[in-house]
Amino acid sequence: MSYKLLIREHELNKVKKYFTTNKKVLEIGGGNGHQASIIKSWGSEIISIDVEINHNEKYFEVKKYDGINLPFSNDSFDIIYSSNVLEHVKDLDLLIRETKRVIKPKGVIIHLIPSSSWRFWTILAHYPYLIIRLFNMIFVKEKKIKNENIENLKLTSKPVNFISKFFPQPHGEFSSAITELFYFSKFYWKKKFLSHDLKIEKIEDNEIFYTGYHLLKYHFKKIRFIMSKIIGGSCNIFFLRK
Repeated sequence: MSYKLLIREHELNKVKKYFTTNKKVLEIGGGNGHQASIIKSWGSEIISIDVEINHNEKYFEVKKYDGINLPFSNDSFDIIYSSNVLEHVKDLDLLIRETKRVIKPKGVIIHLIPSSSWRFWTILAHYPYLIIRLFNMIFVKEKKIKNENIENLKLTSKPVNFISKFFPQPHGEFSSAITELFYFSKFYWKKKFLSHDLKIEKIEDNEIFYTGYHLLKYHFKKIRFIMSKIIGGSCNIFFLRK
């Protein structure tokens, strides 16, 4: 299993107790269906949706939707779940209203969102990543290098292209990587959810540390747990109710 899937599986296990038998679940931003397949194995009935369906490796059927209106009737789901999705949504207020509409009165909305800690350490990780890429461009010209960058940083052998990517790019739909230090904070998301009259039941740490660019791809779960306690977890988990 890949490094990224191991991380996502760890984060999903943090909320496992909510996905009991016969719960009707909506996953937003299902990707390749990996997390949906796990939730299904726990006994929940799950529908997974995404705005793009273009993954070669599929673990579970993910249905395409228009990214605007959730194609479900009011009060349809016991649980709405998303993992590292909200920061990529352009019309965030619309999506929050839609999730509020389709969740049952006693249902729970669970969102995993990158933290300010993740954003800070990913900004720092950007430069070691560039050094590694530059080294490969100069000394490993014939070698095909797999781009595993989660921030869509595409580097070619052209120096001008390399220089243009010197500064970290934003991860989500925000103006810059620096402003994301605020937009990924608990303060920002609490204010956003409360503005839609959602009750914040609790906020938890994902209890694991990692950064973008996958520079340290080995799992080392115990070390990552200790690091999360010292410098903060890489995701915050929000539990919301009407």
